[in-house]
Amino acid sequence: MIPTIEDARAVDEMIGKLHRQSSTWQIPGSFERPAFDGSRILQSLNMLKERANTGLLEQVIQSFYSMRVSG
Repeated sequence: MIPTIEDARAVDEMIGKLHRQSSTWQIPGSFERPAFDGSRILQSLNMLKERANTGLLEQVIQSFYSMRVSG
């Protein structure tokens, strides 16, 4: 829900700008769409397992939660 006419106009303006930008945007030549197949999932799980075993994953989780609490 958009509460006011002014808010609706602002949203309309933003959508128009986004549409104009996206209609001329070109995918960079170096862009490579990631594949989320079985091998990619296994690779990610192995990376998580390795980080969990070294304690790095726990550090990242603690850092994330401390940022959320302080922010």
